[in-house]
Amino acid sequence: MELVTVATKLPVLVFDISGSETLVLAREALDELRTSHPHSMPTNVRAAYRSPWHSHKINPKLLPLCEQVIALARKACIEGFGTDLDSAPLVVSQCWAIDYEAGDSARTHHHFPALFGAAVYLEATGSASPMVLGDGTAIEPRPGRVLLFPGVLSHSVPEHAGGTRTVVSMNLRLEWGAGRPG
Repeated sequence: MELVTVATKLPVLVFDISGSETLVLAREALDELRTSHPHSMPTNVRAAYRSPWHSHKINPKLLPLCEQVIALARKACIEGFGTDLDSAPLVVSQCWAIDYEAGDSARTHHHFPALFGAAVYLEATGSASPMVLGDGTAIEPRPGRVLLFPGVLSHSVPEHAGGTRTVVSMNLRLEWGAGRPG
């Protein structure tokens, strides 16, 4: 096998859902998950707390946010990629929350095989660390900001200097049934 790499620009779509009730419900869900599932999951993220991979299946208060992100992803496909997913079965396959404290970070990673990765910032104060994309572009976290990006896009979070940085992350994929055409 030969691996050929192609330099290409990938879109990252930024939305603002400040004031959405889904953010309040997500914060409540995170507080409840910290009680019901107090131990962080070991991953590429070094953080004060990271909830289980399928937190949206554990706490239904995350489901309205998941539905909102799916709607944004459908919009992103039209505006960012020129493709209408029509009724394609786009789902949130994983959803987890992360509370960062001073010194926390996330190593460079991607979300492949997910079609999209998403980061929804619930809180960001002080000198909250940005998400740094593969080309070095840094996107600052803001409460209510949603970043939607192709699952193959590498990114990281540099060491968090302080303040609050709370994010709900998601992987979105197409979930075709056994009767999928083709």
